Parts: sequence; structure tokens; C-alpha cells
Amino acid sequence: MFSFLLVFVTMYMRANFEESPVYAEIKAKGQTSKNPWREAFLDPVNLRYVVIATIVVLGEGVVWYSTHTKGSLTMDEYESLSHSKWECKYHVVFIPKCRRRS
Repeated sequence: MFSFLLVFVTMYMRANFEESPVYAEIKAKGQTSKNPWREAFLDPVNLRYVVIATIVVLGEGVVWYSTHTKGSLTMDEYESLSHSKWECKYHVVFIPKCRRRS
């Protein structure tokens, strides 16, 4: 119910605000993107950042899932940081494909 109220508030705000001068200038020149989703996710320059963000989010999901599905274990069996607890069974080692020569 509260979300419907928020939708109407944002629609009212969007209808009554003007575009920023910078965006209005870009729009007047016709330099706006035709397909911003494609540019953001499929452009080779941005694809690297999309992959990095995906890996980070998947890692956070693994930590959350592993801490919330171990109902039978006691908290003494977990490692701990201030905001999360985990049971460490595997170690991940990153090995570079090649070394840089100095």
C-alpha cells in the first residue's frame, strides 16, 4: 500500500521538475542514447565493469546463502567479522595467467 503512495509521489515530482540544463542541451543537440541498456551492458568498454559487478554481487550472495542455510551448526563453528559469520571449508587462490616483466 505504501509503495503505491510512493509511485504517485514520484510521478508528481517527475511531472513538475524540469530537466537539468546539461541534459536539455544534450537533448537539443540530439546526442541522447537510442538504447541506453544496450550501451550500458553490451559496450565492450562497459562490459568489463558489468562482469566485475556481477562477480561481486554473486560473492555477496554466496556469503549470505552460506550463513543463512546452516541451521544445525552452532555459532562457535563459524569464523566472524563484525557484520557476517561464515564457516570456511575452501580456500580460493588467484593465480595470474602471466607475469609482468619489469
